[in-house]
Amino acid sequence: MESSCLEKLIGTKKERKPSCTLCSNHGVRSNLKGHKHHCPFLNCHCERCVKGRRKRDIMKQQVRLRRKQMKDFGNRAYCVTPSQPQEDISSPPFVKTEATFVEEKESVLDETKGNFVNANGRGLMQSVANIMHSPYSVPRRQSFNCSAYVPTPYQVWTTCDGRIFHYNNWPDQALSSCTVEPQTNPGFSVSDNSAFVKYCNLSSKVPDNSIKLAFRYGHSTSEEAATDWSPQFLVYGDMGRVGGAPSLQRLIQEARSGHNTAVLHVGDFAYDFHTSGGLYGDAFMNRIQDMAARIPYMTCVGNHEIPFNFSHYRHRFSMPQLVWPTTVSRMWYSFDVAKAHFIAYSTEVYFTHGPVEEQLVWLTNDLKEANKPENRAKRPWIIAFGHRPMYCSNIDNDDCTTLHSVVRKSLEPLFFQYGVDIIIQAHEHSYERLWPVFNGTVTDHSYNNPKAPVHLISGAAGCNEVLGICLDPMLGPRGPWSAFREWFPGNAGFGKLRIENSTHVYWEQIKAWDASVTDSIWVKQHNHGPFKPMNLQL
Repeated sequence: MESSCLEKLIGTKKERKPSCTLCSNHGVRSNLKGHKHHCPFLNCHCERCVKGRRKRDIMKQQVRLRRKQMKDFGNRAYCVTPSQPQEDISSPPFVKTEATFVEEKESVLDETKGNFVNANGRGLMQSVANIMHSPYSVPRRQSFNCSAYVPTPYQVWTTCDGRIFHYNNWPDQALSSCTVEPQTNPGFSVSDNSAFVKYCNLSSKVPDNSIKLAFRYGHSTSEEAATDWSPQFLVYGDMGRVGGAPSLQRLIQEARSGHNTAVLHVGDFAYDFHTSGGLYGDAFMNRIQDMAARIPYMTCVGNHEIPFNFSHYRHRFSMPQLVWPTTVSRMWYSFDVAKAHFIAYSTEVYFTHGPVEEQLVWLTNDLKEANKPENRAKRPWIIAFGHRPMYCSNIDNDDCTTLHSVVRKSLEPLFFQYGVDIIIQAHEHSYERLWPVFNGTVTDHSYNNPKAPVHLISGAAGCNEVLGICLDPMLGPRGPWSAFREWFPGNAGFGKLRIENSTHVYWEQIKAWDASVTDSIWVKQHNHGPFKPMNLQL
């Protein structure tokens, strides 16, 4: 009776039910209890459980993909020489003591069958970088890499002894030989280890357009001035010693095919050059040698090269127009290939208190020279590449994700003013293609005579972060300037850029896993030159 009367007075208390009918400690009704992000009930259809299951499924796919890649590729790279069969190098590659190249036996390739003549018959001047052998306690393999498209006098490698290298010269079809004794650079130190760097200057010994470098390993010819051919470039950034294995296998195949002119590595190498006293850097250089010894390996600096005052990057590569070792105050350069003028710039000057003004002055002068009527008519395409993007859809709080990007604020007006057609970037471990854009405003939703630069971000070659998965998610809505994007972790890839002629450039992004094309566009420009602000529909 008492209970019945009490119920009449205060009413029956309704039982609180959680949002999820299967998980009592779940849902938005009880904030104090919190929310289990991984609900154990797999058949729950509430919004949060569905989202959580989807995330877990994605991560499972990533792990399966990564395990399959590791099983198939096995973190292996391949080193070949003209005088040796292909040799399998398992990770780590520096545990064996024998040298990769046989220096006692000179091997000069047949002129018509040389590894260093591309499919178009165009010879390429190549410089040597990093024949690795150091006085560290762990024996290291030696590696041979070219590192410049246009003639650069510095042939660079690291060594701990006084080997003498030979090259062959073919002036007027007459074969002659010269011997070059390397000079010693003071080298650079990392932690408690020191690396000794050797180089030789060929500029005083070899006339332009007549050298075919042998160095006991092969030969190549210098750059031809002709512009009536269609070069193709392999383009990527952020490739690590381990995480880049899938891309590296495909890139080596591309280099061997003879269809590619050069590599554009847009910053971030090895992850990192300086790790383990430089052993990671040595391993990385050994892994890329089968590619870099065949086609020029053009680079720009990234944020992972900052430690030790960029010393590894500055000593391991020799780029055109630059002294060797490269100085911190000048890590930018330009070069011409066929109908294109390429500019490599540094985005790291904005994050290391670097020489920002010096680079801007150099860029302005270089772009003014490239825009002279006779030069722009000969090489109408201007293509710039630097590490950090000006725009991106990622959510990792990098500079490109902010409304007031430091890189964009400094460089975008200059590139727009002087009509830079294409800007290639990396840093984000993803792929993204932008519509022609300036100051955050899309000028065209096509690539037919674009009225602003076209931005391409190809930083998914495979880094070493998170076991090579490299998470840089794109979960939010894309910006109005984003035309295409892909960020699926573990799905490594690289780009191809072909300068078809003076009005057409072809770009495609390739998946390393199966060589399929992720994305492709034609950029058509019949009105090369500085862009006009009045064309912007602001």
